[in-house]
Amino acid sequence: MLNIPASTLKGWGYGYANFFVRYEKKWEKAIPLLGTMTDAKIAKKVGITKSCIWHKRQALGIPKCTYEPRRKSKRVIAERAVLAEQIAEKQVAQELMNAWRAP
Repeated sequence: MLNIPASTLKGWGYGYANFFVRYEKKWEKAIPLLGTMTDAKIAKKVGITKSCIWHKRQALGIPKCTYEPRRKSKRVIAERAVLAEQIAEKQVAQELMNAWRAP
């Protein structure tokens, strides 16, 4: 938390005090995510600008995320499931043929 005396915050009014509390809570959520996903995604998720995320990551010496796996579409998943079934059927058929040929 920020080390600002309560008397100072009272002089600023409730809005500023509330701002500092919300800002600190956002950074508490953002710091563990640094380096695990892109700065843009962290910024969107937490509600802080990309440049603030970048500067904080640089200040802490955390390298940027270089790889973020892409989500596979439902069509690709369905195609792979069909191929897996076909391969499994071929393997079962081959095993049955080997069993039938064996003396």
